[in-house]
Amino acid sequence: MTEKKSRNKHQLPPEGVHTAKWIPYGYLYDPSSTALVKVDTEVAEYVRYIFQKYMEGMSIPQICKQLEEEGAPNPTLRRIQLGDTVREHADREHWNAASLNQFLFNPMYAGDFLLSGRVWDAVYYYSGDPVPEGITLPEIEENHHEALISHE
Repeated sequence: MTEKKSRNKHQLPPEGVHTAKWIPYGYLYDPSSTALVKVDTEVAEYVRYIFQKYMEGMSIPQICKQLEEEGAPNPTLRRIQLGDTVREHADREHWNAASLNQFLFNPMYAGDFLLSGRVWDAVYYYSGDPVPEGITLPEIEENHHEALISHE
């Protein structure tokens, strides 16, 4: 039987260490860090900009347009810049409102790591509001790595 090659070019973390299989835009894989991620200083300000503008009331499509006007590399282009592979027809030029919406729910940007559960349900974890029936709160390790935004 031949051994399958991993599609993930990064080494696996040591036993018992949790790490994201997908490192979000704004972070880089760092095997020398105990958290296995570090801030991507080339694009970190764009992540902060996204949250700042959203909190100021700017719509997600407007934020996408502003990022394109600023020349901010979208997540696909950034992956290419870092030497990662992307889908053949992935958009390298435009920011996608649906993917940008996912930024707003991802606890990694606040320095927390999702151990189990869905990114979308992190909003209930942080809000303190009652959890709707059928929703399970995610398990989150707080202060896992350097945050790009505050919890507030």
